[in-house]
Amino acid sequence: MKGKLGSEKGQALVETAIIIIIILAIIFGIMQLALIGTAKIVAQDAAYATARAEIVGKSPKIAGWYVMESLRKKEDVRFSLPTVSSEKHSKFNEVVEGKIRYIQRILSLFSVPVFNPLGTVTCKMVKSPCEDFYDKPFKR
Repeated sequence: MKGKLGSEKGQALVETAIIIIIILAIIFGIMQLALIGTAKIVAQDAAYATARAEIVGKSPKIAGWYVMESLRKKEDVRFSLPTVSSEKHSKFNEVVEGKIRYIQRILSLFSVPVFNPLGTVTCKMVKSPCEDFYDKPFKR
């Protein structure tokens, strides 16, 4: 009987260590997904601001960089310069597209930086044919 109790003495410690490692991996995985989602949301907002600034006649690059300022200082996310293009579909219809590309470092073992592939976010908006449309105040 004594031999059987001695062989099971460290079993609880080993099981606890295995479960803690699994739980920590899940927690860090959820944190990484949150960081990836945050970078994508900021890039989407920057693409929207870029397209909107082009439509109202402001600087689209300054608008895009202003939105990206919250994540631009971190080394984990790198954004490219915002780009704007427009195409006319008819004499009354013009579509403006703001585009942001970004790359993000993901967590990896042994502190080796691994970057995910380039992400590209675009936002398309239709420009109003009426020039004074943007000067009018919004009324409900």
